[in-house]
Amino acid sequence: MPTQYPDPASILISLVVLEQEEAARATTATPGLFKPVLIKDGGLQESFIGGNLGFNNPTRLVLEEVETVYGHSAQVACLVSIGAGQPGPISLQSTATRNMLNIVSRIATDSEKVAAELTTQFKHILNVFYRLNVDQGLQNATSDDIEKLSEIKAWNNVDICEQDQVQEVQRLLKLFLQDGKWDELLMDDTIRLLASYSLVERIGDNLITIHPLVQQCCHEFLTEKEKEETYQCASQIYYCLGQKAFLYSDVQLWLPHVRRLHHYTSVELKTAKVFIKFLYEAELWSEAVKELKEIMDAIEKEQSHELQFWQRKLGLALERSGNLKEAEEMQQQVLAAQQAILGIDHPDTLTSMSNLGHTLERAGKLKEAEEMQRQVLAAQQAILGNNHPHTLISMNDLGHTLERAGKIKEAEEMQQQSATQQAILQKYHPDTLTSMNNLGHTLERAGKFKEAEEMQRQVLTAQRAILGNDHPQTLISMNELCYTLQRAGKLKEAEEMQRQVLAAQQAILGNDHPDTLTSMNNLGITLERAGKLKEAEEMQQQVLVAQQAILGDDHPDTLTSIYDLGCTLERAGKFKEAEEMQQQVLVIRQAILGDDHPDTLISMNNLGITLQRGGKLREAEEMQQQVLCILQAILGEDHPDTLTSMNNLGFTLQRAGKLKEAEEMQQQVLAICQAILGNDHPDTLTSMNNLGFTLQRAGKLKEAEEMQRQVLAAQQAILGNDHPNTLISMNNLGITLERAGKLKEAEEMQQQVVAVQQAILGNDHPDTLTSMNNLGIILTKAGKHKEAEEMQHQVLAAQQAKLGDDHPDTLNSMNNLGLTLQRAGKLKEAEEMQQQVLAAQQAISGNDHPDTLTSMSNLGVTLQRAGKLKEAEEMQQQVLVAQQVILGDNHPDTLTSIYDLGYTLERAGKFKQAEEMQQQVLVIQQEILGDDHPDTLTSMNNLGITLQRAGKLKEAEEMQRQVLAAQQAILGNDHPNTLISMNNLGITLERAGKLKEAEEMQQQVVAVQQAILGNDHPDTLTSMNNLGIILTKAGKLKEAEEMQHQVLTAQQAILGDDHPDTLTSMNNFGITLERAEKFKEAEEMQQQVLAVQQAILGDDHPDTITSMNNLGITLQRAGKLKEAEEMQRQVLAAQQA
Repeated sequence: MPTQYPDPASILISLVVLEQEEAARATTATPGLFKPVLIKDGGLQESFIGGNLGFNNPTRLVLEEVETVYGHSAQVACLVSIGAGQPGPISLQSTATRNMLNIVSRIATDSEKVAAELTTQFKHILNVFYRLNVDQGLQNATSDDIEKLSEIKAWNNVDICEQDQVQEVQRLLKLFLQDGKWDELLMDDTIRLLASYSLVERIGDNLITIHPLVQQCCHEFLTEKEKEETYQCASQIYYCLGQKAFLYSDVQLWLPHVRRLHHYTSVELKTAKVFIKFLYEAELWSEAVKELKEIMDAIEKEQSHELQFWQRKLGLALERSGNLKEAEEMQQQVLAAQQAILGIDHPDTLTSMSNLGHTLERAGKLKEAEEMQRQVLAAQQAILGNNHPHTLISMNDLGHTLERAGKIKEAEEMQQQSATQQAILQKYHPDTLTSMNNLGHTLERAGKFKEAEEMQRQVLTAQRAILGNDHPQTLISMNELCYTLQRAGKLKEAEEMQRQVLAAQQAILGNDHPDTLTSMNNLGITLERAGKLKEAEEMQQQVLVAQQAILGDDHPDTLTSIYDLGCTLERAGKFKEAEEMQQQVLVIRQAILGDDHPDTLISMNNLGITLQRGGKLREAEEMQQQVLCILQAILGEDHPDTLTSMNNLGFTLQRAGKLKEAEEMQQQVLAICQAILGNDHPDTLTSMNNLGFTLQRAGKLKEAEEMQRQVLAAQQAILGNDHPNTLISMNNLGITLERAGKLKEAEEMQQQVVAVQQAILGNDHPDTLTSMNNLGIILTKAGKHKEAEEMQHQVLAAQQAKLGDDHPDTLNSMNNLGLTLQRAGKLKEAEEMQQQVLAAQQAISGNDHPDTLTSMSNLGVTLQRAGKLKEAEEMQQQVLVAQQVILGDNHPDTLTSIYDLGYTLERAGKFKQAEEMQQQVLVIQQEILGDDHPDTLTSMNNLGITLQRAGKLKEAEEMQRQVLAAQQAILGNDHPNTLISMNNLGITLERAGKLKEAEEMQQQVVAVQQAILGNDHPDTLTSMNNLGIILTKAGKLKEAEEMQHQVLTAQQAILGDDHPDTLTSMNNFGITLERAEKFKEAEEMQQQVLAVQQAILGDDHPDTITSMNNLGITLQRAGKLKEAEEMQRQVLAAQQA
């Protein structure tokens, strides 16, 4: 048994003290088990092993040798004899040769006869002869057993036994006292002597282990009665052990043996308490519940005091194991008994009320918990005073409940009061540090990250100094600080500290300790936030497996881990796995906690978010509506959890295109947050951000921009420029600025965000890549196609390497790059990429997922631009049908698809169908969004173009003038959308023959675009092209030719010779040259355009056919009638087909 030596007076150990150490070893060295011993006498030496027949106990020989050496008058001061176990009776039961040999051997090695004789001899002489023996032991050991010694490991701890069991040992221990003090050297000599017999082994500085073979032999040869007595003795030792504090490492060492003792012996309350204490220290709550129930069944009901003791223990174990309903019932029962017997104000009654309050708080019954804790606090303040430790602990508990109930301000005030009073009483008392930690947590929830971090660092410094770096409480405080750092956006620092905590806990507590698993989970969350999704998932999977094995599937900690893993999976784009995991958590929580428990509602909320992100918007909305109704009924409309649910539902409504409902809900949330939490609270700023995004989507760009600027200013002041939340706000504002046409400012802001994220998070962090993607979109819109394409390629490569080809973020980046390629005129590359994205999304998410439909829509536009009008129309029809079924007729995505299909129909010359479809979109948008919404005005613009192309010039002009007036009033004269509308109206006026007005309008557009966008921006060049056409038609051929030459030169330099816009400009320039009768130049230019288009787009593309028509006209005007006729016949055949 391993023996610890903190106090010499309480040591139990077998000792041998002999003057002739070598002689002792020689005479006790059994042949076959030990090597011979060499005894030297001067220059002579001889080998000895074993004793003679009947002298396996050599003690009498030792006495004889003393007489021989020192004479008959010599007296022995101390003689210690160590036995190898009681041999039991030796009887002849068989005459078989093998049995006879065995009996002879046992007779030869019998040592108890000598021991008995010497005990009688020294009976009247005190403190001389000591006989220490185990009941059974090594007398039957063989050489074969030696090979098994390393396989037998049984650890026990001995501290102190009952008085009658240790009297002999206590007398023996006096031999190790010199002048009343413990003689460490003598103790070490004795240990070395025992070790030389291989009977003990030293483990570290404070532990020794007695030979496993000795233990095994003892157990095998004991009778049942003797076993019972031995176990009872050991239980008494463990009972004494259980009366002192110990660390978890001690628990790991002793628990298996305490469990074995407990299960062997009959239930005794004294020893059972030790076992339960061990289970509590090991946090094995489920096992504790089982054992406590068995103990209570064995207790006679009239032992009311003992029964209440065990009920209290069971109530705590039930609460810790997550059986909150059963725990509450048991604690209510205990409380009722105590109130009846002890009275309401008795300390034990108040303790039980406190325990019940804690269970109620955990069960989400916050109102009941608060009432009970207030009652406890009032009683303690009256009886014990305001500054009593128990009063301060109750204030802390009540503060925690208030914080959970969303009464952040009151919680903070109470915890401040508790921490201040405790600091006055004792600055670094554990309770003071606990209160400071709790206050830090409340400050963190209140968004006061700086104050929270300072307080938690102060606590941590004190605990390191007092308790040490590896103390469990120190590690818990480090974990608390890590969470604050993580929320404050200091992810690198948080990760480093959490890895440090985890390493310490794994070394001290082991890999499977609940605290270790909690730390692994926390680190997994930080890794997930830091974008290290693969590492996070692996760690959380490891935690979950361990918790399911140790705590069970239904334990609250297991369910928390399942949820956390689900969040990581959802972020990793594994929506199906995430949804299944969160469904599992929800089902268990509904069964155990009930539908209305806060944790159940949190699970429903989380599942709703996953459903929403997975494109199941209708299911998500229904679930979030259900959660919100329950929360409003239970917690009230102003509770933080209620507001979080409203925010989540608002976001789902916004994604579902219900922008008016979303805006109203988010306005309501914001008003409550501002009233309760203040304008600068993180939750208030988050609500403003959400509302700003909805306003932006609703086309209220001015309001959105103002709100987002307000949020950004507050976050920069409170959190700093580099905080993740600040950067998210900058990103959101950048998107709004881009939509508002403020491309330069949007680009600068997005560049700033990317630079900060690359410096802090690294180039490959998901947030960095998202920002780079957003910047790429802005660059594309700003006409910087080359820069945009390079950036998006960089993003895509990083995501493919880190997340894989099929991750939603990777596919989204491919989609964005496809759009950039399409806008850059690289239609073949764009189509290939979009086909790849679509195939992946269909395989992963299914044909009807919103992301799949968006990809189909994008591919349809590319096909349409590539002149594959039939394929484009079929795909867009398919998208539209699916969106109408899934999202509804009025969803923004559905309306976008109707518009895209209408535009394809219009390009295919199906003007009537196109007009009807665009009219349908316009009516819905006017009804839902209003006449002045940007999307409504865009639809009017599109309808105007279709009317113009269908030859309904008067209707087209009226509609386009209406759009222009609205945009000038709402967006301003210089907004990109306003300028596009002026461009469209200019073309309609030109077609209607109102050339002067058309030219003036187009000149105005060009001037504004040159000033805002620059001379080389694609939109500027397009407007210059349009102006060139008007000038040509107006007969101002020289001006037209100069302008078109300028446009063509710029486009060839920026976009390349083969870009569709370049080819369009060459075509227009060719027409002007032809009108100017520069037939040779015109023909050469148009031949060049035609060759490129035939190579890239094919002979049947509408643009190719248009170019052939233009060339035919030039050939005809140049007198090349035969060539002109052949080309025009070819055009006619293609159009007819």
